[in-house]
Amino acid sequence: MENRKKHDLSEVAELLRLNRALDDQVRELVRTEQQLFLSQRDLGRQLGRLDALNRFAIEAAELATSEEILVRAADDFFRIFAYDQCAGFLTDGESMAAAAVAHSVPGREASSAERLVRVRDQQVEISADADPIADRADAVHARGGAASTLLGLCELMFEDESNPPTDRSWVLVLPLVRRRMPLGVMVFRRLAEKMSYHEELPSKNDLSFLSVFAKGLAGAIANARLVHDLKVSYDKLSNTQRELVERERLAALGEFAAIVAHEVRNPLGSIGNAVSVLRRVVTAPEATGLLDIVAEESARLNQIVSDLIDFARPNPPSFQLDGVARVVERAVEAARQSVPGGNVVLETMGDVPNIPLDARILRQAVVNLVMNALQASPPGTEVHVAISLEGERVRIDVTDQGDGIAADVQPRIFEPFFTTKATGTGLGLSVVKRAIDAHRGDVLVSSNPGEGTTFSIRLPMGRV
Repeated sequence: MENRKKHDLSEVAELLRLNRALDDQVRELVRTEQQLFLSQRDLGRQLGRLDALNRFAIEAAELATSEEILVRAADDFFRIFAYDQCAGFLTDGESMAAAAVAHSVPGREASSAERLVRVRDQQVEISADADPIADRADAVHARGGAASTLLGLCELMFEDESNPPTDRSWVLVLPLVRRRMPLGVMVFRRLAEKMSYHEELPSKNDLSFLSVFAKGLAGAIANARLVHDLKVSYDKLSNTQRELVERERLAALGEFAAIVAHEVRNPLGSIGNAVSVLRRVVTAPEATGLLDIVAEESARLNQIVSDLIDFARPNPPSFQLDGVARVVERAVEAARQSVPGGNVVLETMGDVPNIPLDARILRQAVVNLVMNALQASPPGTEVHVAISLEGERVRIDVTDQGDGIAADVQPRIFEPFFTTKATGTGLGLSVVKRAIDAHRGDVLVSSNPGEGTTFSIRLPMGRV
């Protein structure tokens, strides 16, 4: 009996031992399952982040500006971490950063575009050695330095009744550096303190991902800037090439015009002398009328020859301090005499100072504009010439009441030999353009069909 009892106790002990071993195995299986679950979740998270990085790299390559890239990066970041606001700052090519974008999830938008404009005037110096900072807002402000200043600007962008300021918001300051050159900073905020189960914020384990994300974003910004700089350089090169081609074309036209003018001027002189002699010997009214026509057409041809010579062999400008009003007044008077019955009203608004100018070529430019205006205006209407100040420039406006200039014609009106008139060389406005270019000014045209035309000359008041 006693042996039976010992045997039973031995079996119980063995069962207890086996049970404990089974419990240990179950606990180990549970731990393994938990580890597998966490590993699977981490793997899914890492795969999601890699997918986000790849997607961002592809999408950023298609964006034209750094601002667009910042917005796209913020959207991707919102999908990974539980932030709801982002302020993006870009440097000026050195180390000074200014606000560029304010972006958020729906319901957390910036308070006003006007406030963002004011914030953009403030710059913050960024270090190439700055590290990411993920902390509470009060802790970031306690650190001081650039991170605190940037967070303050971010708060200023977003604060209003729906986005009240809070020192307990979660903050991430992410510097964007490429090859020791700071390109910008992204400041993320989360206003709510509590998070749901599926939401998360960066931890120490995420520093490597943040570094990769920041480097990819900085690279995209650098590429966008490079593309922009290349486009600017290409445009400058293209413009320079067009100018060279245009100069060669004008030089050839000038040589041709000089030859034509020389060959025509001598016969015109003979025609003029012959008309003068005939006026003394011919007295019949019919004949004198014909002589008047010959003299008038000869004078017109002579003016064309003069225009060709002025265009082909312009004299270099000689600048002296002179009064614009005085030069314009003389030009208006000369135009009146050239167009009998022309009604020109001259108005000087304000005290226009003397400026460096070549009175001869400026006078010719204004004469050409006023004569064009008189010829375009219907009989009985007036041409208005106004002199005024526009910032650091003197402005001369010549306005007619003619039929206006068609929009498709306006881009070509300053081209040599281009004209829509039945007569004329098409050099008048070319001479005007060249004269104003010599003064480092510009000439603009404003015209609508049926509403008249205004030519505006703008001359700098400083040294030419």
